[in-house]
Formats: sequence, structure tokens, C-alpha cells
Amino acid sequence: MNRRFHRGFLAIALSALVPAAALMSAACGDSSDSENGNGNDLEPPAECALAVPPDGWVYPAGPYGTELDDTFADLTLDDCAGDSVVFGDVLGQSELTLFSIGAGWCEPCVDETKTLDAEIFRQFCGRGLRVVQALFQDGEGNPATKLFCSEWRREFSLSFPVVVDPLFELQDHFQSVDSQTPINYLIDRTGRIVFKSTGIPPADLPQRIDSLLPAQ
Repeated sequence: MNRRFHRGFLAIALSALVPAAALMSAACGDSSDSENGNGNDLEPPAECALAVPPDGWVYPAGPYGTELDDTFADLTLDDCAGDSVVFGDVLGQSELTLFSIGAGWCEPCVDETKTLDAEIFRQFCGRGLRVVQALFQDGEGNPATKLFCSEWRREFSLSFPVVVDPLFELQDHFQSVDSQTPINYLIDRTGRIVFKSTGIPPADLPQRIDSLLPAQ
């Protein structure tokens, strides 16, 4: 092949590859951003975002317990970013709070979480429902970490607070971890436990929530 023609051919080929490589790089960057959960899918509706509790808000007095009609105790756990989430701050801004305790190895927890944002939180948050999910172990049975929490939140596109309990401070809520996970509490604005389920969540949980919230 003529040497001058060969050099010209290579130059044309390389010039064509540069834009293509740039496009591929941009596409990969978009994919990475999506996988890292940087989109708006992790933001709650504006009317459902947590703010500062009302002036004068005081957490309900004890005694506290974990059974129906007991007053739920206040607690503080870190979210996926390492920021403290105070349950009392959530309760002070709600008509009803769903507090769910789960783990990555728990199949009913995974099944529940698939619809927890779209069919529970977003369906009812405009009427005063708030949701907090606490994870105490990952899929391998190790203490839940902030990294696992972030991956879990991205995987299921959760826009409500997800917190980690690596020291299993919530252990007192269980008699049998294997058979009782997840635990779901519905807690009214006075701190009273108005509903509790262990194991596979009941199919009528949305109907129960609807009946406990103020009418639209």
C-alpha cells in the first residue's frame, strides 16, 4: 500500500474513533450515575420530605414496650450516609409511622421492600404516613453497614429514611429472629403501637394504613 495513503487512512480512522469513544465514555458515565443512585428517584415528594418537628413537640412519656397498645420507645440510628435519624423527629411530623425492621438475608423483607416506596410510602405520605426501615444484617448475616444500606436503598429506589443497626440494638423486639423478621409496626402520633406484624407482612397492610389515617 502507498505509504502516504496508509498514513492518511489511519488518520481518518482515528478521527472517526475519537467521537465514538467520547460517546461511549459519556454513556458509561450516565450509567454509573444511575447505578450510584444520584437521580431524583431517591427524593421523596416535597410534601412528604422530613423537616423540623413542630415547636413544643415532646416525645410521649413511657413506660415503653413493643406490643400492641404499648408506647414505642424513641431511638436514634444512623442512615446510609451516616447521619443520625431520630425516630421522635419522624413521629413528630406524622399522623402514622410505619417502622419496619429487616435484614438483607430475609426473603419476606426483600419482597416487602420491592413495593414499600411506591405502594405504601408514596401512596399515603400525602395523608401523613411516614416510613422508616431499619436493617440489622446484610445478605450474608453480617452486621449491616452504611455501604450495604446505600446499595439496598438504590436497588429498591427508596425515598424514605433507611437506617442501620449493626449492634442490633433492636434485638429486644424479637423472640425469634429467623421466624419473626421482618417486624412491622404502625405507630400513631401519640407513640402508641396500633398494629404489629412479624414474619411475612399481611397482604392487607395498605388497607390497614388507609383505615388508620385521617380521611382525605
